[in-house]
Amino acid sequence: MFITFLPEGHRCRIRRNETILETARRNGVAIDSSCHGTRCCGRCRVRVAADEREEKLPAGEPLLRPADNRERMALSPAERNDGWHLACLSIPRHSIFVTVPSPARPLLIPTADGERLPGFDCNHAGSEEIPPFVIRKFGASYWDAYQYAPLMSAAASLIADSNGDPVCKLPFCVTIEAGAFGAEIVFPEAGHLPLPGGYRFHSVQELVDLPDIDFSKGRIAEVLRAIRLLHAVGRPCVLKVEAPFTVLSMLMDSMVLFRGLRKERNLIETAMAKIRRNLVRYIGLAFEAGAEMISYADPSGVVEFVGPKIFREVSGRETVRLLKEVAGLSPGGIVHVCGKTSTSLEYMHLCTSETYELTGKHNFAEALLSVYDRHKVSITGHNCILVTAVPIPHQKVSFLHFPDDPDTG
Repeated sequence: MFITFLPEGHRCRIRRNETILETARRNGVAIDSSCHGTRCCGRCRVRVAADEREEKLPAGEPLLRPADNRERMALSPAERNDGWHLACLSIPRHSIFVTVPSPARPLLIPTADGERLPGFDCNHAGSEEIPPFVIRKFGASYWDAYQYAPLMSAAASLIADSNGDPVCKLPFCVTIEAGAFGAEIVFPEAGHLPLPGGYRFHSVQELVDLPDIDFSKGRIAEVLRAIRLLHAVGRPCVLKVEAPFTVLSMLMDSMVLFRGLRKERNLIETAMAKIRRNLVRYIGLAFEAGAEMISYADPSGVVEFVGPKIFREVSGRETVRLLKEVAGLSPGGIVHVCGKTSTSLEYMHLCTSETYELTGKHNFAEALLSVYDRHKVSITGHNCILVTAVPIPHQKVSFLHFPDDPDTG
């Protein structure tokens, strides 16, 4: 079977059980995805049609395996009827044409004042997989670099050096926190990211059994150990952390989650508060281990995905609470909030920002390190920490400030 990606016309062979997004990435076809293929942002929309050059299909023959609730949440019935699907969830059953939307003008997102303003233009649509040359360099198993501290730290150093990046970034996927809470994480074949498998919770009532994270074992312990190894040899390090709402969206079906927000919000909020407390502890341990920066993102909880009401009352509010608690940690460092998340926060009046411009030409990592202070936590946003190696003139650093609001305090 083959996928022909339009409008470029790239024809790519499909591997067994491979999603459209995985086929695209393996063949260098760019499809927008802010969650790096972990099935939680809803941005990888493509239009699918039969390729009858390969085989004649009976009328009504499904082109893809059945979609799950996440696709039904992200796409309207009209979009689905018109052939639109999420590339990260779509596994072809036959040869198909896949139309990839061209880059559009910045998405307009709602604000607290009822306006719609351009959202943060996220250009980091690439994946976070460990490059094959890193694996060849160490002669190790592909998955060892996702699971064991010595290889994690060595791989992070080699990737940073090859990109001319002054900071090392860990981990290489976004499933660490969900896995530490008990989510099943699937390790597919080499060349693909670890992904959430079956859900840990199947009803809102089951969330009362949500455990605390044991930071002494598993991949989360190895990530912290890798930070210590990097710190010991003087390599600045960024720890990537997912927000409470995104973590919860990997632990349970999105339909169950949103239904629970309508009918049993107290149970959802109690679970998110527990996730938040554990994430604050994780960030504190990372600073203690020597991390200079935290990269914080909420791909499943941004306002354009969940809507203004859920963002202001649930996902955005939990982020503000978490960041306020992190601000009191010692030792400290930089917490950089993903530009999509920080823009949502400011548009919904959950934070304000203050921007400083640096003289000369700097990359973003250098700009952040210039304001680094181990004795306090500085919270920044409105930029992308994943492109820290690109130098530009008059680089800006935006500090975020949070009002003393009892709803988020």
